[in-house]
Amino acid sequence: YAYNELFINYQFGFIRRGLLGQAFIFLNTNINIEPKLFFTSIFFILYVLQIVLFLKIFKNFFISNFVLLILLFSPVFILFNIYDPNIYYVKDIFIKVSILFHAFVFIEKKKNGNYSNYLKSLKFLIIPTIIAVSLIHEYQFFFVGVHFLISLGFCNSKKNFICLLKIYSIILIPFILVIIFIGNEGQYYELNNYLEKFNVKLHPQLKGGLYSAFGGFYKWHFYYFNYNQFVKLFLSFILGIIIFYYIFHKFMEKKIIKINSNYQKKYLLYFLPCLPIFILAHIDHGRNISLISTNLVAFYSTFYFNEKKYNDYILNFRLKFTKQVILLIFIVFYIFMWKLDQYAGYSMRDQNNMIFESSLFSEIKKLINFLYYYVDNNLFDLPDLNI
Repeated sequence: YAYNELFINYQFGFIRRGLLGQAFIFLNTNINIEPKLFFTSIFFILYVLQIVLFLKIFKNFFISNFVLLILLFSPVFILFNIYDPNIYYVKDIFIKVSILFHAFVFIEKKKNGNYSNYLKSLKFLIIPTIIAVSLIHEYQFFFVGVHFLISLGFCNSKKNFICLLKIYSIILIPFILVIIFIGNEGQYYELNNYLEKFNVKLHPQLKGGLYSAFGGFYKWHFYYFNYNQFVKLFLSFILGIIIFYYIFHKFMEKKIIKINSNYQKKYLLYFLPCLPIFILAHIDHGRNISLISTNLVAFYSTFYFNEKKYNDYILNFRLKFTKQVILLIFIVFYIFMWKLDQYAGYSMRDQNNMIFESSLFSEIKKLINFLYYYVDNNLFDLPDLNI
């Protein structure tokens, strides 16, 4: 489904999520590039870029071993797509990279206190990126508030606030276009006929629009959803989002980190527009949790980090043996004993989908098995595994 959706294009009129597919159609027509080479290369670059940006924006925070472990080995961030390879081609990665890139640009400009330089980057780099990503995946619109929130870090007057509003107002144009041309039945059938040469068939949701989205939400959450699945979703929400809010909020209370501007004080309000994706995505709530959490921690990464106060806090923490033991147990559990897949515990077609299953341990086992068969098939014979 995710791979097929990449082929949505503008051959039969403007339509949501069509920019990436149109880029492929252009290159395929002119230089005959193969679809798997084109799409796989782009996503590989994006996943590598995600890792690089993650390391860049949190390099100050990584003085804390706890923050280092819980961010790098969380099933929510970098490892999310490794634990669930079925979502390799899901366009969410564009949204994640856009917010990480914005955080990186902000941090670099904030070091020099160069507001005018940041505004230039915002106008000619960040905003065009947001618009391009919005035309690839309309979910980007729900996270524009987080981008605006990061920009408020340079805001110290009403004049600055109005200036930022004017810059961001240009995003209304693609937003209106996507709302108007969300896709219809005619485009769905025409695109499917056109894409037969690539052996691709689009999902019927494309022709349903918002009506289909709300209908799907009702069906999956009030007809199929059961109590156990709700509990797993609720726990995924806590382990995937609330835990990071708690950690960084605790850092704020201890003045280890602090916001850059008073205009950012009520920052949670800017995350409210993100919540409708839980309706539009039907049951892919693991993806939603990963998206919101990535945007949340990217925002926190732009805060000023006080290394001295952190060291004082850790020194006091180390004196209390009980707290250290509890923290160690939590880290082991968090890294090794739960997972977040795209359904966040929802079970489809009678499959048993649990969030409390080995994550990193399981991947290590897969790697060992892969290496065994790779060596056995390509290098030299290894002992038979049969008992």
